[in-house]
Amino acid sequence: FVLMDEECGATNAPDYLQYFEAPIFRTGAVLGNIAYAVDGTNLWAIDVSIPDAPKRLGIITGVGRALAVAARAGKLYVAAAEQGLVTFAVDPSNPTSLRREGSHQLMGPAIDVALSATGDKAYVAIGNSGLAVVQLDGSAASMQVAVPGFASGVTESGGFVYVASCSFLNIVNAAEGRVVGSFHMDPGQGMAPMPAKDVAVSGKTAFVAAGRWGTLIID
Repeated sequence: FVLMDEECGATNAPDYLQYFEAPIFRTGAVLGNIAYAVDGTNLWAIDVSIPDAPKRLGIITGVGRALAVAARAGKLYVAAAEQGLVTFAVDPSNPTSLRREGSHQLMGPAIDVALSATGDKAYVAIGNSGLAVVQLDGSAASMQVAVPGFASGVTESGGFVYVASCSFLNIVNAAEGRVVGSFHMDPGQGMAPMPAKDVAVSGKTAFVAAGRWGTLIID
């Protein structure tokens, strides 16, 4: 196998999604004292009740190509590439026992997922197809928002959705589903753009994971 972690490379390749199957932890989410981590194939359940002595409880298979996970109120929301956004209910008495509640097929592969502050929506990065806004209660169909670049990471803060899109950081008005700002990841000096692979926001500052470039801090 080839160990790699470069979601912003060869994004139009027919075998693009296979690159995520390298054995590497990509992200995780916590419910109570259990951390659920994804490795591109499975979910790992890890007891983190003692922070300096995490303990593996089990590996959960059959969840699709698990690329990202978010958690809230006893449920896991897994960005599962071709399978879209998949929802699982967790049995508190048995953290490795999941019940599949449903899935949302999207216009592109589900690469990353973030939940709204209210918990009723999921924002999903779907590659060349942009951003998907999923109503988790099923009250409305999923909405697709076109954004510049290849959407690979997403977070929500203060009524805005921030989408890391390889060559761009895009800012979307969550209520309107409209791009209100884009920042081109250009380091200057005739060099190739930095890859905007993921993003986190604190206050009025965005921190963009930019691969070998490190972290880009944007006002």
